[in-house]
Amino acid sequence: MAGAGTARIRSALTIAIVLAATVSVAIASTRTGGQDAPVAATRVPPAAQGLPFGVWGNYPEAWGGTFSGGQITVTPDNMLQRLRTVRRAGMRVVVSMAAGSKSDYQNDDDTFNPSMWKARLDAFRRVDFRPFLRDGTILAQMLIDDLDDSHWGGKPITNRELDEMARSSKQLWPTLRTAVRARATSLTTHEYGGNGKPYAWRFLDAAWDQYSARLGKPASHVATEAASAKRQGLGLIVGLNVLTGGDGSSGLPGPDKYSSRWAMSPGEIGRYGTVLIRQPAACAFLMWSAKYDYSSSYAALDYRYFRRPEIRRAMRTLRALADRRAAPRCSAPRR
Repeated sequence: MAGAGTARIRSALTIAIVLAATVSVAIASTRTGGQDAPVAATRVPPAAQGLPFGVWGNYPEAWGGTFSGGQITVTPDNMLQRLRTVRRAGMRVVVSMAAGSKSDYQNDDDTFNPSMWKARLDAFRRVDFRPFLRDGTILAQMLIDDLDDSHWGGKPITNRELDEMARSSKQLWPTLRTAVRARATSLTTHEYGGNGKPYAWRFLDAAWDQYSARLGKPASHVATEAASAKRQGLGLIVGLNVLTGGDGSSGLPGPDKYSSRWAMSPGEIGRYGTVLIRQPAACAFLMWSAKYDYSSSYAALDYRYFRRPEIRRAMRTLRALADRRAAPRCSAPRR
């Protein structure tokens, strides 16, 4: 009997040693320094389990703290490092991969070149970011910004082209949700490549409603956007244009070419943001914008705006509200 007990103890010790070695190897693999090194999946901290709440931009001070979500622009070389940083902060983010500078995928006449865009997306094939998809750090990929014809030589990116872009992403990463920074209602218009009717999306997952005071009452506005997204089988990201979407009550003019517009006051942030966060269809709340290049007057205003004590207080109040509600997936069932 004693011999059998000793054997059982030795067997248990052997299993423990093997498991410890396996864990050590997994941890060490994240410290190799190479961009393509395996990354151990970790669970997003419980503090980040409400509605993702944050800002748009590569803004280190907006990674964590008041903010539990955000949008970041990445390259194949810096993607894993940035994702590790935001994961440590307990954040969930929308990543912009191919959607860098428009000039990188424009023809000489400023029209959209899908082949150039796809080549940018293909450059991420070598990056294994799947652990960040599994643990929820990545909410979605923003395929592109500014779809309307004014940005593309008078010729908008069509609904069909946009869905083809989403298909290209799904072929590489089937579980990566796809989003576009355009309102659901805009996607049906001719200016945004639509034909006046809801498009039968097959691969695009979410639209993006960025609210400004000039769009009317927030409750009716976001209800209209949610209904349009549902008809099109899309999820809905919401947010505020805090820098140039105000009603003038803040007394803070917008920067550069937007100097005739106004940044939002703390009261506006609270009123508008509360309505948007309480919209059941909302899967994330992301504000425009936060810059990391402080050389331009736009970015300089941005930099100062988020440091104003009254703005910080308004943001903390909204964050608490966002933490108290569940977030649906940034997609919707197809009909």
